[in-house]
Amino acid sequence: MENSLFSKKEQLIKQVEIGVTDLLILVVSFLIYQFYQNGSGILWVSGILLLVNTLRFWFEKQIKEGLDWIIRYRYLVALICFSILVMLRIHGSSIGIYDVLFGKTDAAIVNEIFGNGRIIRGDEFNVQVPYFFSQWYNQGALLSDYMSLSPQNMIIGYNAPVWDLTLIGKPFIWGYLLFGNEIGLSWYWCSKIILFLLVGYEMMFILTKRKYLSLFSSICIVFSPLLQWWLAPHMYQVFFWASSLFVVGYYFFMAKKKWLKILSTILSVCCLVGFVIALFPSLQIPLGLLMLALLVATLIRDKKELCWNKRDNVRILLVVIATGIILGIFLIESREAIQLLNNTVYPGHRVSIGGDQGLEVLFTDPSVALTPFLTPGRQNACEISDFNQLGIFFLFVYFYFLWLKKKGKNSRLVQH
Repeated sequence: MENSLFSKKEQLIKQVEIGVTDLLILVVSFLIYQFYQNGSGILWVSGILLLVNTLRFWFEKQIKEGLDWIIRYRYLVALICFSILVMLRIHGSSIGIYDVLFGKTDAAIVNEIFGNGRIIRGDEFNVQVPYFFSQWYNQGALLSDYMSLSPQNMIIGYNAPVWDLTLIGKPFIWGYLLFGNEIGLSWYWCSKIILFLLVGYEMMFILTKRKYLSLFSSICIVFSPLLQWWLAPHMYQVFFWASSLFVVGYYFFMAKKKWLKILSTILSVCCLVGFVIALFPSLQIPLGLLMLALLVATLIRDKKELCWNKRDNVRILLVVIATGIILGIFLIESREAIQLLNNTVYPGHRVSIGGDQGLEVLFTDPSVALTPFLTPGRQNACEISDFNQLGIFFLFVYFYFLWLKKKGKNSRLVQH
């Protein structure tokens, strides 16, 4: 009788969850279609999502098996998707703004499949993209006079494509150096999103040990407003490399198979180099400390599975030496450029260094959803805008879930 009640409750919960999800898909799709320029593509995407989610009423098991297959072969799926997107030259740059500014040579050419270029993305299409494109004509040299009156360090300048040892920590720009600007632009955008989806899944699975929750969390992280807004150029990279350091660091200590030990050793050098040369200290320091705390916590949690011997100490030494050599050469070659950067207004002497806001600011973000925002004529929209987020709400909810878990840890319903 008790099992029957649990079964009915689980069935009811599933039906409610599917219905609410369908409703959310419809609401989000309507808002995107209504207010997002060139957003008709959402109708196809939402239609597929709606169909798949509704079919869960009858084919829950089959859908889960398909999802399990995707998760199991996620690296192969990611490689195939990446290859197709790059071959089709798909990217998220706002470089199409130049067609608005200077006009199209052929009005029949369609260069925006979904969404539209944003003039506010000037840092991306008007600075970063020309920096990167210019390196093809500069043969990927460290110094260039294409973007300034005197030779400029192109690593300090937006981490542009340069043939040097730091490339081991910059996989996003390999396409520029190997295949040129057209493929390079697509490589840059697609690799950033796909690689972070993979890293995000691994990170969340280490933390939660639940594959479906990890998949969902990874998607939420990568497509969050903050990371999508700052996808180019620096902030996104700091989040990516900090998350990668956590994942690689965990397997560096926990790996049992020889090939995984070797791979985690090599990737440790890549992640450390990538994290350091992201050059965003105001974010690198707190995020690095957060990931270090999470790494220590997970290693303590899983200490029974720890597999470490004296030979593994050599791996630490190899990582320190290799990273030191690469970053040492970089610092020597870029010493003058770094000194000049430190003497600039930003980021050398930031106007805001934090600590000047009260606790009440943490609770004001939800109110932004009720306030219409129009692009200002004379002000910088970035400086006066804000993100909608419910971070504080979820901090409080965490304690409820913790209590719920302790109260019903033996309950099948809670575990489900």
